[in-house]
This record gives sequence, C-alpha cells and structure tokens, in this order.
Amino acid sequence: MEDLLDDVDKFTEKVIGSFVRIRISSAVQKQDMYRLVQVVGTSKVVEKYKTGRKTTDFILEILNLNKKEVITIDIVSNQDFTEEECKRLRQSIKCGLINRLIVGDIQEKAMVFQAVRVNVWLESEKQRIGHLRDRASETGRRKELRECVEKLQLLNSIEERNRRLNEVPKIHSYPKMDPDYLFYMNNPLHSYHE
Repeated sequence: MEDLLDDVDKFTEKVIGSFVRIRISSAVQKQDMYRLVQVVGTSKVVEKYKTGRKTTDFILEILNLNKKEVITIDIVSNQDFTEEECKRLRQSIKCGLINRLIVGDIQEKAMVFQAVRVNVWLESEKQRIGHLRDRASETGRRKELRECVEKLQLLNSIEERNRRLNEVPKIHSYPKMDPDYLFYMNNPLHSYHE
C-alpha cells in the first residue's frame, strides 16, 4: 500500500477493489486475529499522517463484513494473507457479505499490483541471498559463494526484472464459490448434476 502512494494521481484507481489485511481485536482471543477486507473507496484527511517511510493524507474506505468503515493506511498489515484468512474471506462471500469475485477483475487487479510485488520480492530476495553469500564467504564455502554471486547477478539484471514484470499472475477459479453450487449441494430436491 505504501509503495502505491508514489503515484498519487492513480492511487484511488489502483486500490479500489483490492483486499487488505487488518487486525481485528477480540476480547476472547489473546492472539492477534486478522481479516481480509475490500477497499471500496478513498478520501483525504485535512492533516497528513505518517505511514511507514511516507506521509499521506489518503484514508481507505473498507467494507468490513457488511459495514463500511474508514481506516488510515498505517492500520493495514504488510504481511502476506494466510490460508485461514482466505478461507474466512471465501466464507464471507458465500454468506453474501461480500460480492462474488470475477476472475477477470482479479486478473486485472493483480496486474496493477505486479510491479509493486516484483519490486518488493526482488529487494527481499537480494537481501536474503546477500546474507547467504556473506555467510558462505566467511565460512569458505566456495561453491555456495559462487552460486549466490550468480543469483545476485541474475536478480540485478534488467532482463530478469523485466521478465518478472511481464509475467501474467495465475488466477485460479474456485468452482465451489458459485452460489448455485451451495444451493444444489444443500437442497435434496435438486441433484448436483442438473
């Protein structure tokens, strides 16, 4: 989210329809719990605030289950979505709390985020391999050192960056998300094969 703030003119266009991860508080559970919520709009606040390394006046309008809320960007988690969170999102869609997703819309949104994802991944991977290279150098493991140097050269090349930027993200449809599927599976008067 923070990286998208670089393009202020297209920020709103890019984030609407996307899903973000927010922490939800629970008096019952001691462990932090997160929920995936859909961004349905943006607006601006009078006074700018800090989010990570940047300052912004954008706030996000989200759909948290069936109610609209407004949050600041610094509330959004930068961690990857977990499988459990995705299962809960699917359940919210099945229950009608969130509109069904269309594969083409997801594909389009994935392409919007492709450059950000590639840049973040490349930086973290270069850092990880840099640490492995340093450790291999310190311990005298020449073969591992050579492999790390070659990987870093590849990751630093413009060709590799462009190749990754041009990859089309794979989107998998989930046939059980069809609301008719639930009706047919739970209704003894209709066979599933109709």
